[in-house]
Amino acid sequence: MTASFSNCNMAVANVHSSKALKVGDLTTFDPSDLKITIDPSKKSQEINLAIDTEYLARLDSNNQYINVTVATRYSTKTLFLEHPKLGLNLAPTWEGECALKTILGAKRDYEGIVKEEQSGIKLLIVNIFYYYAPGDLECFLGYRLARDVVMNLERRGNTRIKRNKNKFQSNIKLDYYLTIGSETYQIAVNPIDLSAIGEKGSLRSLAEQLGVLMPQKSLMDADKRDMPTAYKNNPEDFIEYAAGDARVLFKVWDASEKLRNEIYATVGLNSQSNPEMTQGERVAKLLMSWLDDHMGLPDEDINLPDEKRTEVCHFAADANVNSLRQKQTTAKYAALVHGGRAKNERPMKYKAEGVIADVDGSGFYSRSLLHLHYPVGIPTIVHDGKGRKKQLTLETFLKEYKGELVPGCWFAVVSGKLSFDQNIICSKDADDDDDFSLTDGDDIANINAPFGIFTREIKNGVINHDILQILQSRASSKEWAELKTLRLETAIVYQKQHQCQTPQEWREHIKGELESDRYDIQVVTDKRTGTEEVKDHRTRAWYAAPLRDLVEPLMEKRTHYKDLRKGADQSTAEWALYNGRQLSFKSTINTIYGVLASPHKKISNVCVANNITAKARATMWMMSTAVHGYQSITDGCQYNLNDIRLIPERKPSLDVTARFNRPHLLDRREKSRFKTGSLGGHHWYFKRVEGGKTVLQHGEVEVVGTKEAWHYIDKQFKKHLYTFFGNSGIDIIDQDIFDFEHKDVYKELLTHGQADYQFVGFDNELKTKARGHKEDLEAWSLDGEVLDTSKKGIFNLFNQLRQGGKITPIQVHREPHLLQINEWHAIWESRTPNIIKQTEQLPGTIISRDVKFRPISIAQFSFRTIDQRKSWETYNEKLKLKYGWGIEMFFYDQESTTLDYETALVTIQIAIDEDQEWICKKSTLRQDKFTHFPLQLTDGLTNKQRMAKRMWDFEE
Repeated sequence: MTASFSNCNMAVANVHSSKALKVGDLTTFDPSDLKITIDPSKKSQEINLAIDTEYLARLDSNNQYINVTVATRYSTKTLFLEHPKLGLNLAPTWEGECALKTILGAKRDYEGIVKEEQSGIKLLIVNIFYYYAPGDLECFLGYRLARDVVMNLERRGNTRIKRNKNKFQSNIKLDYYLTIGSETYQIAVNPIDLSAIGEKGSLRSLAEQLGVLMPQKSLMDADKRDMPTAYKNNPEDFIEYAAGDARVLFKVWDASEKLRNEIYATVGLNSQSNPEMTQGERVAKLLMSWLDDHMGLPDEDINLPDEKRTEVCHFAADANVNSLRQKQTTAKYAALVHGGRAKNERPMKYKAEGVIADVDGSGFYSRSLLHLHYPVGIPTIVHDGKGRKKQLTLETFLKEYKGELVPGCWFAVVSGKLSFDQNIICSKDADDDDDFSLTDGDDIANINAPFGIFTREIKNGVINHDILQILQSRASSKEWAELKTLRLETAIVYQKQHQCQTPQEWREHIKGELESDRYDIQVVTDKRTGTEEVKDHRTRAWYAAPLRDLVEPLMEKRTHYKDLRKGADQSTAEWALYNGRQLSFKSTINTIYGVLASPHKKISNVCVANNITAKARATMWMMSTAVHGYQSITDGCQYNLNDIRLIPERKPSLDVTARFNRPHLLDRREKSRFKTGSLGGHHWYFKRVEGGKTVLQHGEVEVVGTKEAWHYIDKQFKKHLYTFFGNSGIDIIDQDIFDFEHKDVYKELLTHGQADYQFVGFDNELKTKARGHKEDLEAWSLDGEVLDTSKKGIFNLFNQLRQGGKITPIQVHREPHLLQINEWHAIWESRTPNIIKQTEQLPGTIISRDVKFRPISIAQFSFRTIDQRKSWETYNEKLKLKYGWGIEMFFYDQESTTLDYETALVTIQIAIDEDQEWICKKSTLRQDKFTHFPLQLTDGLTNKQRMAKRMWDFEE
């Protein structure tokens, strides 16, 4: 039985037309273009629609929608409907509150005549393919339904606008019904956001990545800022443009499935059915399929109870982030997956001049995977509550498991205070009374536990094989003795004595355990105390599945496409396809780490994830230490080619190494441990820039390089690093795990905060990386003046710092901001009247916001302990509330017109190093008058006057 929807007349564009369509020649919509085949025996039917809207984004108001374009999966025709509020009447529009009602001929159940429990009502599922914008849903479903759908997706974490949470959405029932013959169907929608399947970017970039051409996309390039006028003046091209956007969505979906099949084939697998919506889901299933195939696991036990299953996910559960975070013992600290090293290594220095290099480790995470294994089996979890009489330490742990620790298959979590400085072990601030609930923060495991490096304290710090090797090789005997007393919170260990050598050996062992009565978990109650204790009798047999077998073919495939790209013209579709393919394989490899660290994936494993990041952090520490780096940012740092650390005659201790960038803490003997010089033994000079290439002189060698191609310096850097840490017994060096590549060289570097920086090239070109700041984003003053980049926030700061260490106040400015779903949800739930509710805006609309940049960032400095950092942060916030200023108030002149930025950085870090509670006594700050160090504000103003004068200075 075939049913057609609606008999209204609509504009139709044929996307295969060889020339632009004439509005007057548009054909009448044929109802047979939209049809489904009805099977009365089924309780639900499905139809696939691709939708796209064009609109003019209006600041602090609703988007001005122009049209909604709808495409069906197999028809060559596309429905173009003008938005009824546009009023141009150049094409047919829809009746009522939404396009869905007109297109399908559906009726809304206003009077509640149709009851959900009424027998005979079936479900019509409309799969809506769209790209990112909630506005597409608003045009198709109407504001009310779109709002409810977005709210529903937000609550379940199923939309791209809410970071890291996109999943294949389930059906959302609407109060619309459709009668086909004698059957009544309730309509449900299944929104499918295609933006989740690729790299972040536009629909065009995703299409190119997948090899899908969009020739019509350039039709409106000159009219992006005023699309309504473009539609009015040139409706034929506009309709062709809109039709292409809608039709391409199905092509993108199909191409993504083709790419998925290629990825599976690359690692020797057959692609599975039931396609996944997001990159994370796809890679999680790829990893799971590869492990099942590698282990040769049978499928017949899939329906067995949990305690009798042998699928990989069953054994992975014990090392899963989500499982561990819910433990009632210190084992929950193992769920804290640590991220990359991000640290301002030289917090008292904001500017460097000379020949400044920007170096990255090549493929930190992907190359780490090549040297790691996925342990299939149940780990030994060391924690409190295991009947131990006294607290474990790092020393007792290492003694107890001596000879049992397999590199890459264990890690320990330790805590404690130190009497010396260190800057290698990171901390996560979490306590026993924290609930370890998942959040939407930046933490990789989505557990709210602030991450940082503290010189005199380690809290929930991760020690793995690589970190342990560095500690043992670089710590003095006194330091190592103290490190061994660190409290062991927990540890995850796959013991060597339980390791199976082949998948078959492991399968046979597991089968024997399952058939016995030993394999179970019991809860035993102590008759004397009444307390319950878990007795886990499951085997700890495990097998190390080499991740190299999965990752290496993917890396080789990426290299293949990069080689093909080199032989193609960058302006061609061929180049775009090869570039897109290599990006897809790169993204797949990088996502493997994300899957391993995710609390949302059954196949995640904290042991592998923490070993990946620990290996990267260890390497980053060695890189920055060897070349006297300025900032460490995950996998790279900046340094001066003529100011690197030379190889010391005697290895400096961890304490001296950590204090090297703060010379006021070093005595003459300690300073003599380190000397600085030039990379490669010869001074580096800039000679010229010509033809897009920079020429340097190094001794008698003329070094020519381009952006991302400085092979000579790459070799010099690696040689220095490996010599600096040579003969130390560090596997990262001995096994030659990483390569290093220089992005470019510059004449000047400016740094701010923890990881913001700006390079000045030898051709005076600026390169700025600052989180949350966009150079090309339109901005204006509070008076409405359009601002150029040099007057905005951090760009203003860098612009002034290039001139010297004193700066003038940085004004508040306004800029457009894409309304995120979590922001929108908070505003919607608020009882306070606001413009978002009044204008009925959805996420994805543009709102203005005041950007309040504060030049001094507390995150920039090196703190001794967590409590010390909290104290400074807390008091800094109090100052803002009380005076309108934060810590920078101590460093303005008496007229409040100039901030001594250079003095501020030095003064603050010295106060922290001397363990001062603040840079002056808090009691000296009074409501009407205050004194401070090193400057004094004696302007005679009252506090209220002072606050009014400084209203321009707020924190971002």
